[in-house]
Amino acid sequence: ELYSLLRVDNRVFFGGGFQKVNGETKPMLAAWNIKERKLDPWNGNFAIAGSNFVTGLYQADGQLYAGGNFATVGGETHTNVVKFNLETAKVDSLFTATANTNVRSFFKTTNNELYISGDFTNINGLGDRAYLGVVNPSTGVALSQVYT
Repeated sequence: ELYSLLRVDNRVFFGGGFQKVNGETKPMLAAWNIKERKLDPWNGNFAIAGSNFVTGLYQADGQLYAGGNFATVGGETHTNVVKFNLETAKVDSLFTATANTNVRSFFKTTNNELYISGDFTNINGLGDRAYLGVVNPSTGVALSQVYT
């Protein structure tokens, strides 16, 4: 299953419910090198667990945000939303946003706000953030309520 595609320079990132790509273990998120026409070594290191998946990808300022239904990435707890360094694939441990279920899409504004949308009913435990939340793109801390 493939749910999302995102082109960044010479790579196409793709997310879904897969565990392997071309025989390589690349659970839920992988990259294809367009220029070299082969699988990129980039690996988000999502923990393989049941029917988890990545449904949303977004790139901003050298960072890659991924959303979906998952709990562990790079050996750390990241509940349904995670941020990576785009070049190194290292998880940003300082980004602490969480959602109680599926995250599907992102958008960063010029005001340094990261909008997150999906099937969730809360962001960072705040129940008034159903389906749409706004967080600080660096820290994941929830910002003002979007709507009531």
